[in-house]
Amino acid sequence: KTMKTITPQRTVVAAFSTSQNIPQQSGFEYDSGEYILSIASPTSSLPQHHLSTCVAAALSNRSIVLYDTNSGQVTQRIDGVHDGPISEIHFFPWEYYGLGNDTISGNDGPGANNNHTPLIISASQDGTIKVFDIRSNRTSQAAIPMRLNLAKEQALSVSLGYGGTLAAVGTNKARISFFDLRYASGHNPSGNLMGSYVDSHTEEVTQVRFQTIQQPG
Repeated sequence: KTMKTITPQRTVVAAFSTSQNIPQQSGFEYDSGEYILSIASPTSSLPQHHLSTCVAAALSNRSIVLYDTNSGQVTQRIDGVHDGPISEIHFFPWEYYGLGNDTISGNDGPGANNNHTPLIISASQDGTIKVFDIRSNRTSQAAIPMRLNLAKEQALSVSLGYGGTLAAVGTNKARISFFDLRYASGHNPSGNLMGSYVDSHTEEVTQVRFQTIQQPG
């Protein structure tokens, strides 16, 4: 495979060309081929875990693909993730799985957290933010769907803070919105919109990040 780069409207992305051309589909914003719009790897402190050799890529055909970094082979593909281009993806931090959150895919019970459920959050220009459990057999169905509340509002960036219990989303409406991903015993996180910063910017918010604070000791 060969590699090329292009510069679309907001960011530089990379693409891997294939031996066969992929026809352009109606509504897609890019030419033939699969372009990588965002890439993420697990922030694992457990190098022995199988996901330590995994990388996820959000493609221009609105799918998320997982690759094995040793072999370069595709290990899993989630199609039809969003109805618009995917802006950004992230794996959940590993401390999130110590909060009893394995019930997201129905794997609660004693010792369930030892499985370290691999969760991915994705933000899209269709105005939705979704959480996917890539261990589930029904990965095309979001475990936690969320939506921005303004008309034609696009999610341009996403970040996870407070151990993955809070999602911050930057939008094209110059807002930063916050979604609740806290776990309640026996129930999936609600994904409810908690509030928004509406006067902090005058232009679209293309990047958001939580500050990392190191605990003393």
